[in-house]
Amino acid sequence: MQARESYQGDTEGSIETSLGTAGIQLSRADSRYPTWALSVVLLVTMCNQTLAQCAPPRFTWFDKQSILSTVLLQKQVQETVIQSGLSHGTLLTDTQVRYSLRPHGTGFVLLNYLNPYRMVIVTCRHLLRGHSSIWITTAADSSFLRAIATARGDRVVSMGRDTWRVEGANVSALCKLVKDSTYVEDESLDIAAIQFLRPPTFHAEYGEAVPMSRPTRLGISCTRPRDSCHLGDEVFFTGFPLQIGADSGGLEPVVRSGSIAWCPRRAREFYVDAFSLAGNSGSPVFAKRSVMGDPVALVGMVFGHRYDISDTLRKNAGLARCV
Repeated sequence: MQARESYQGDTEGSIETSLGTAGIQLSRADSRYPTWALSVVLLVTMCNQTLAQCAPPRFTWFDKQSILSTVLLQKQVQETVIQSGLSHGTLLTDTQVRYSLRPHGTGFVLLNYLNPYRMVIVTCRHLLRGHSSIWITTAADSSFLRAIATARGDRVVSMGRDTWRVEGANVSALCKLVKDSTYVEDESLDIAAIQFLRPPTFHAEYGEAVPMSRPTRLGISCTRPRDSCHLGDEVFFTGFPLQIGADSGGLEPVVRSGSIAWCPRRAREFYVDAFSLAGNSGSPVFAKRSVMGDPVALVGMVFGHRYDISDTLRKNAGLARCV
């Protein structure tokens, strides 16, 4: 009996030592628990630590490339500022006209196989209707921002018909909409494609050349045909709804996800069970990365949202219309 008590005491001491090594501190009150209970605590703790060390990287259903392919469309608006004041008893007024950029919608970049020096921006046709030009904004490259931090001179670069300018942590290009080989549209699908030069290279001091921006250009390998989309497929789209993420401090598109809620074979459009808001027009729609290894792929574009036709206020029904 005495030898058994000695064995039990040695076991409890070794368990307490092991628990202390595992980061668990026992108090005097814990001594009332039997040895088997302390053994269970030790086993669970060590298993959790082992799983934490062996756990695979966190799985995400989107990728960085899909976000970097998203661009912001902005339109130039004219503002009239009237300032008044008294000078020697006389009221003087000064009228100034200012131009500023306002977020207008979303687009995405495709790879131009015929001319790698030019990009193709795809967006909604209705965003460009009635405009002779549009500003396309992308995130500036970090090396370019460091290069211009100490550089002097105008932050506007003109290349042919395209004009680029720096706005905080973004670069914007003025693209003139001339219906020729550089601008095509499809009214039935509400799709427009704009072709213009890639962001130019900035030549910093000591001869270093850095690109103004590095938007991802989606190639054919990053797309999936319409026939591959099925009811219930999980997708997501990126964009700038309600001007969210369209700050000059750096573009940060909003990512929204849902499943394909309506996908008729007789129609070109399909619905996604997710809210699309003002500013989401032109947002690229991607199939999510699957746990089986299927990559993210471009499957469509948001061009509007479904309204509740029974409501006189035409409330958003929570279905994004895509094509």
